[in-house]
Amino acid sequence: MKKSQASVEFLIATGFILVIFIFLLWFIAERNDDLKKTGQYLDEKNLCLKLSNNINGALVNGDGARIDMPISYKIQVSNRSLYVGPDNVACSFIAGNASNTTHSIFSLAVGNIRVKNQNDAIIIKNV
Repeated sequence: MKKSQASVEFLIATGFILVIFIFLLWFIAERNDDLKKTGQYLDEKNLCLKLSNNINGALVNGDGARIDMPISYKIQVSNRSLYVGPDNVACSFIAGNASNTTHSIFSLAVGNIRVKNQNDAIIIKNV
């Protein structure tokens, strides 16, 4: 075997290994993106269920009940449904229609909110 022939074979083997390595990096990056999207979906769903639980809790606890909580995504409230974050993850609550004192369809901004039972009406506002 000539010395120059061994160099070509070495370059081909190195190139082949490099292609495999690039493919593995691409595969790992795709999986990482999927995990981030799943994590965000689960965060939004968790927030939706927490708020739904707090709304129902305020109704069950009766007039004057007040629950404060932070929210990390924008939330749309529509009748008995909540839509959370950019993915509009949905959940519902059993309490009567919630309002912000004027409308039953409204948005909540990121920050702290207050869920209040006032005369057996559920009022949700940013604070």
